[in-house]
Amino acid sequence: MKQNSVQYHIPEGINGLELLTCSDAGYHFSPHFHDSYCIWLNASSAETYTYKGNSGILQTGDVGIIAPGEVHSNSVFGSESRQLLTYYLNDDLLQAVVSDITGRSDSSIELPTDFHSDTEAYMGLITLWQTLKISKSTLERQSAFYEVLSLLINRYANPVQPEIDTGREQKRTSVVIEQFHDRIDEDLR
Repeated sequence: MKQNSVQYHIPEGINGLELLTCSDAGYHFSPHFHDSYCIWLNASSAETYTYKGNSGILQTGDVGIIAPGEVHSNSVFGSESRQLLTYYLNDDLLQAVVSDITGRSDSSIELPTDFHSDTEAYMGLITLWQTLKISKSTLERQSAFYEVLSLLINRYANPVQPEIDTGREQKRTSVVIEQFHDRIDEDLR
């Protein structure tokens, strides 16, 4: 891998967001996962990826979203150049943005792993990247971030389903059986 071909950047004023860029066309990201959401795109070339045993190609103009803990791999596809741009967004930041957008602290969403052909989101992410790297204004960086993340949330987020209270099924079943036995001799007419 070329020296400095993978670079990280933490934008000032947006806690929970990290950026990665990779310009080395020969670098292969072997199977791995992240603790945060991974939103990625290519400003030049295409990227081949493998996820859950399936392979695909993330073209320039497409956006990939990988949920935390999802194992995947990727490498450049058919090119000698690469400009991979990746946003790492932790779940606390995502939920805080959702709360700010909705005005409710009790709503929770997730961005499921998927790959999207979405020119508007792609261009928004490219512009956001430039703003986060160049702008000296925290307000400008935060506003641009909220605008793009709002677009992604509105298009691709799913509400988090409440956890099922597992383990209570047996008790519920026991109560139903007990009530059935208690009333077995009752006349139902």
